[in-house]
Amino acid sequence: MAYLSATGSDGLKREVGFFGLFFVSAGSVIGSGWLFAAFFSLSIAGPASIISWVLGLSMVLFIVLAQAELAGMFPVSGSSSKFPLLAFGSFAGMSFGWFTYLQAATVAPLEAAAALQYASSSSLLSGIYNGETHSLTPKGIAIAAGCLAAFTVINLFGIRWMARVNNPLTTLKIAVPFLTIVVLLFHHPHWSNFTAGGGFFVNENGGSAHTILAALVGGGVIFAMSGFDSATQLGGESSNPEKHLPRAVIGSFALGAAVFLSVQVVFIVTLEPSTIAQYGSWTNLSADVALGASPFYTLATFAGLGWLAWVLRVDAVISPGATGLIYLTTTSRIAYGNARSGYVPEFLETRTKRALVPLWGILSSFLVGLIFLLPFPSWQKLASVCAAAGVLMWSGVPLSLGALRRALPEHRRPFRMPYASVTAPMGFVFATWIVYWAGWQVYSTLILTMVIGFA
Repeated sequence: MAYLSATGSDGLKREVGFFGLFFVSAGSVIGSGWLFAAFFSLSIAGPASIISWVLGLSMVLFIVLAQAELAGMFPVSGSSSKFPLLAFGSFAGMSFGWFTYLQAATVAPLEAAAALQYASSSSLLSGIYNGETHSLTPKGIAIAAGCLAAFTVINLFGIRWMARVNNPLTTLKIAVPFLTIVVLLFHHPHWSNFTAGGGFFVNENGGSAHTILAALVGGGVIFAMSGFDSATQLGGESSNPEKHLPRAVIGSFALGAAVFLSVQVVFIVTLEPSTIAQYGSWTNLSADVALGASPFYTLATFAGLGWLAWVLRVDAVISPGATGLIYLTTTSRIAYGNARSGYVPEFLETRTKRALVPLWGILSSFLVGLIFLLPFPSWQKLASVCAAAGVLMWSGVPLSLGALRRALPEHRRPFRMPYASVTAPMGFVFATWIVYWAGWQVYSTLILTMVIGFA
């Protein structure tokens, strides 16, 4: 019965093609992560942050491949919570459904905060961000709430209208990072930076291995890579899910991997050696208010590239804003999927008469976003918790794949994860390691939210 209810008609319009799905996932991946994670991971692990990216990408790849297989098999809305339901039953489905919703609900307010944090570099908006406390001011919080309201209105017009708005925005979001990489890399690189500030490895705060692992969550590495699964949350609205969903998941991850590795190298070699010498070590860079508020904008300004700084300031509003728009969409579909599974009240299944989008799912996602925005009004404060919640959500995917390979061996699989008997367990193990490396403060918070969810 669980299988039948989970894979039945969602009652939503199947009108999103491959490019719509790809841009949803790519737009979720290329959000605020590339704008901030290069700086924060560098301030934790130094140039060895490149190792953090390679390690993180390698670990997440196992989860991406598992997600691609299951997405093609079960194209339903809010699918990340449906996979454990099909594999293990209602308790597992409810547990992972809660983590899925929790992770998604934090992203829209996080992206709104990121956009305003960058925008605060403008003299017109200088009063919206406090560089000393690294958080939005009350004025900034009010503007961020307005951004969430705008995302809500756009979503109420329907998925096709949302895709039309998102596709050109995502095209711009993809173009700007590549433009930044090329311009900064060939402007005046300082390759000697790899051995400056105490050397390639940071041997403080527990040693180089510890800082490399700490950067995975604390530096925003894992958070930056999240979003590849956004297309699967819209599986019930895909026009050709078996073909398009696996390609959208894998393609968006590959694009993100190329961007993130490149921007980390560019950030390291673009920093002025005098800035590194001023702070003495990589870990002291976190004290630089300008770099912390708008890393790439500050780099372009110091490099004398005023036109690129202007482009980055504009993109730093558009890129996180578009990602916030997408995540409010996916959060509402997760709420809708959880309601259809019986985990939350039935009224969250209510759809609008014309656009057939989940009305209360969208409105509740707006309200929950406001709840997260008030106590965590900055990118830094939300990113670690969001990343760890996301990894807990991902951990159910390879587990579900292994169980469903045994339970449904004859089920059609448009994409098959290679060597799943080995790679799927590895994906689960890697996910648990990442949560452990996040530190006690983060996973104790997640334990508390899990208890609240069960209640």
